[in-house]
Amino acid sequence: MSSFTLNFATEKDLYKWDALVSQSYNGTLFHKRKFLSYHGDKFKGQDRFLVFRKGEIIKGLIAIAIDDLQKDVARSTYGASYGGVVLMEKPTYSSSLSIINTLMHWIQDQGINDFSMTAPIGVCSTYGVDVFSFTLLEQGFKSISRDISSVVRLNNPNKSVIDAMTGNARNMSRKALKNGLIINHDVCVDVFYPILQNTYAKHGTCPTHTIDELKLLNNMFESEVRCHVAMLGSLPVAGICEFIMNNRVNSSFYFCQLQAYKKLQGLSLLVYDALDRAEKSGFSYYDFGTSTTAMSANAAVFKFKESYGAFGVFRETFNWSNRVDQ
Repeated sequence: MSSFTLNFATEKDLYKWDALVSQSYNGTLFHKRKFLSYHGDKFKGQDRFLVFRKGEIIKGLIAIAIDDLQKDVARSTYGASYGGVVLMEKPTYSSSLSIINTLMHWIQDQGINDFSMTAPIGVCSTYGVDVFSFTLLEQGFKSISRDISSVVRLNNPNKSVIDAMTGNARNMSRKALKNGLIINHDVCVDVFYPILQNTYAKHGTCPTHTIDELKLLNNMFESEVRCHVAMLGSLPVAGICEFIMNNRVNSSFYFCQLQAYKKLQGLSLLVYDALDRAEKSGFSYYDFGTSTTAMSANAAVFKFKESYGAFGVFRETFNWSNRVDQ
């Protein structure tokens, strides 16, 4: 029998939750209660904040949402890109087995028959977490989605991030400067958002965040959620919105540009600048986000990101189901 327990977080646990995420082995911005709170009452009554303990020692955290309509369905993450178990130390096989078995007992005790969680990409962890992923599969979870997130290694002792780019990527950045573009850092969301809307309108979709939601996140996380734009005179023509995941990984949550000014290479300049800033700030990786959707590749997106030295890592979703129809 597992020596671990899983219980609802106490008031004391909730108070220090975000600090524990920051101190953890694999926690990200998306695991923090402060981040999840931007949804307001959207998940009120559905969310559960749980703490794994061995004796009095906290070994892990997990935030779960119970589906509002299907009460036997739960997920982690909810309202964010990553969820799953926040590990407070390196996951050995033994500790992974204890955490997963404890989680599965809790799920079944709650009458949950279908549970899914999306783990952070591996580079968000201090070291690898493949043992934990293996143990999930061994204990009956299935990998239901393996999309590719494109990341760039920073602070490589053998080659700077600028030197790792293709010559064409560097040339496009120089072209942007010759075209008269300059970068304004840390602009307000009102400046950034019209470019974002223009980009999404091209595909007939809407951004993940409304302008009010992105403003709220920018206000709540001034250092972690930041917008930068490439300017042609007084006109913003391209933008990037960064979410700092943790002290290892910075990421671009949004790339965007006005289609009419695409040839000016504002986006190329912003990516060049973002990677240079991230490396100088001491990050280990820069995450460009997924280059696939529902396990279907976008070749053009891959090519663009790979020109900056990006390589692919899995962003994986695991599911456990006890439903008789599956």
